[in-house]
Amino acid sequence: MITIRVNQDSSGVIAGTVVDGAGAAVAGSRLTSVLFTLFDVETHNPDTSPVEGIINHHVGEEVLGASPSVVDEAGAYTIPLEPEDNPVLTPRRAIERHRAVLLFIWPQGQYQEDVEIEVRRVTR
Repeated sequence: MITIRVNQDSSGVIAGTVVDGAGAAVAGSRLTSVLFTLFDVETHNPDTSPVEGIINHHVGEEVLGASPSVVDEAGAYTIPLEPEDNPVLTPRRAIERHRAVLLFIWPQGQYQEDVEIEVRRVTR
């Protein structure tokens, strides 16, 4: 699992490489969908309706072709995080753990990348 650290209410970038089951990079042009979900680890409850703990309405959001998200022909991807994506929901925590789930889909398969996002509370 990739881990990144950002300050509360700041921007950031998730970056990695899309690979198939054999570990070979998957070109961005082969992808048919990239779905993005973002949630707070402590408060997330997928069994509720609406799902609790979701951050900034990112639930299965299609980000393929949604600039500035990019997947290049070498399979390298970047998904930007905006300040609204990095709140601290529980002020008693100095570091809050969020999770981004990226699901890359192409005709011959799919790849899921879970990303741990450590959001550092900034005292104001």
